Amino acid sequence: MAAMAARAIWKGSISFGLVNMPIQVFGATQKEDYTSFNQLCEKGHKIKYKKWCPIEEREVSWDEIKKGYEVTKNNYVVVDKEDLDKVKLKTTNSIEVKEFIDSDE
Repeated sequence: MAAMAARAIWKGSISFGLVNMPIQVFGATQKEDYTSFNQLCEKGHKIKYKKWCPIEEREVSWDEIKKGYEVTKNNYVVVDKEDLDKVKLKTTNSIEVKEFIDSDE
């Protein structure tokens, strides 16, 4: 049984004036009895997942895949990575420390 590598659930930084400290947040629990299975065909061969276009009846490569938002049934607005990069998010990956207090408080 292979051990699972811890994966950060949040990445950001803590700033103290001119000092900036990168941090990562990890989940506090770990599942000890983790078992991973592969999916196999009836002859014991590992199954592959393919991206398939049912209209053109062909496999689609990763570089051909786009993201889209469905506005009406089967009518999509395509959203490119450049479009998403232009969106200004209100959140940041930083935590502002206002003050330190005693652990009793």
